Amino acid sequence: MATLGNARHRKDKDFEFCSQQLLSSKFFEFLQIQNLYLKLYIAKIAKLTLKLQKITLKMDFRIIELQKKLSENEKNTFNYKFERQKKTVSTGVLLALFLGGFGIHKFWLNEIVPGVLYLLFCWTFIPAIIALIECLFMKNTVNNYNYRLAKNISKEIEMLRQ
Repeated sequence: MATLGNARHRKDKDFEFCSQQLLSSKFFEFLQIQNLYLKLYIAKIAKLTLKLQKITLKMDFRIIELQKKLSENEKNTFNYKFERQKKTVSTGVLLALFLGGFGIHKFWLNEIVPGVLYLLFCWTFIPAIIALIECLFMKNTVNNYNYRLAKNISKEIEMLRQ
C-alpha cells in the first residue's frame, strides 16, 4: 500500500511539474505574441501620426501664405486673433455627433441658416442622420472655416495698414 501511495504522489508531482512547464511555456508564447501585437500597433500609430502631421502641414501652408504679406508686428496680431477664434476638429465632431440633430455644429461654425433648418426639422431625425455623415467630413469643414477666418483677419490687418 505504501508503494501505491508513493506512486500516486509521484504521479501527482509529475503532473504538477508538467502542467507548470506547459503553462509557463504557453504563457511565455502568449507574452511574445502580445509583444508582437503591441509593436504592430505602435508602428500603426506612428504611421497615422505622421499622416496627420502631413495633413496639418498642408493646411498650415495656406495660412502661412497669408502671413507672408504681413510684417512681424502684424503677424503677432494675426496669430493672436487667429488662435482665439479658430475652431478645432475634435469639438466639431463631438458637437455634430451628440447635438448635430439640432444643428448646434452649424451654429458653432457660424452657419446660421442651415442651423435654423436643422432645428426646424429636428423632429424628423433627418438632421441627425445628416449630422452623423457630416462627422466624417468635419476635418475639411473646420479647415475651410479656419482658412476663411485667416483670410478675413489678414484683410482686416491690411485695411488697418492703409
